[in-house]
Amino acid sequence: MGRVASVVIMAGGRARRLGYVCKPLMRICGDRLIIKSINVGLKVSSNIVVTYTKYTKEVTEVCDEVGIKCVETRGEGYSKDLSEVLSRTNLPALILPADLPFITYAVIKDFINKALSLNASVISLCVIDNDTCRLVGISIIKELGGNEALIPYPPSIELMDVDTLNDLIKVKEACASMEGLGRE
Repeated sequence: MGRVASVVIMAGGRARRLGYVCKPLMRICGDRLIIKSINVGLKVSSNIVVTYTKYTKEVTEVCDEVGIKCVETRGEGYSKDLSEVLSRTNLPALILPADLPFITYAVIKDFINKALSLNASVISLCVIDNDTCRLVGISIIKELGGNEALIPYPPSIELMDVDTLNDLIKVKEACASMEGLGRE
């Protein structure tokens, strides 16, 4: 597998579409949402940074529990927060969101291998659903600025994210259907 120097987990959003909850700490299938991203990130790099904002300060408790670095950003939006943390991060960096309850190492490993083989500065995973590209927050940043590329993936349970109440209902239904089955 190709190597990344850092993993950045973005956990600072307001979760407007979910009623302004601290989304990374929501329990899905018994675990807090952010834990899945942290566990997958730890398989990729020992240099993990979780970003949080004034809206998600509670995330620092999880960082303390698992012994990883948390960095507060200004909370001025995803792009600005990402730029702020990347200025202090070793590249290439894998960017993960804190809202993918079923993400697996296998998917991330495949994405990293594909992304690092491309001649682009920023590569994002794009879920193709009904001929529409839906970004889920997974990217590789090789260098700041430069050209961008997308890697298409079909819809899958591993790439389900929780942005809306409808997403939350679908994810909880998926949890119920997996009850009793082993999860990675």
